[in-house]
Amino acid sequence: MSLSLHPSPNIAPPLPASEFPILQMQVPMAEISPARFENEIKPKIIVDDFEIDQMAYRFRFRGKKIDLTLNEYFLLIHFLQNPDRVFSRRKLIEALGKQERIIDERIVDVWIRKLRRTFEREGIPDPFRTVRTVGYAFDQLDNC
Repeated sequence: MSLSLHPSPNIAPPLPASEFPILQMQVPMAEISPARFENEIKPKIIVDDFEIDQMAYRFRFRGKKIDLTLNEYFLLIHFLQNPDRVFSRRKLIEALGKQERIIDERIVDVWIRKLRRTFEREGIPDPFRTVRTVGYAFDQLDNC
């Protein structure tokens, strides 16, 4: 057996870049820059004694840092941006960017229960209102 450095007739030559339109796409750097996304979100959301620093992924209540899971964190952001408004479980799942239909809507009950436990443990009044057969709302503290 011998090795040859000559091209084999069985191997096709590489295709030119013009054959791959995706390689020719040019996306302006401004469209994919992280700064673009930073400008689209409010750095801080403050409602009553609740404060979320979206740039640092921190939640504070009356200045005290409270640890949350990522789903709880994003759920709380959604509620703080929409206080006193009732959302169905499906709408809350969609608000978290979870588009899969296989997600059981009752997972929202789990997230709310965990948030309530965390709030209770930290001495935070429960701002979540259960609307039977519909979903949940976040009531501002003066309405609780």
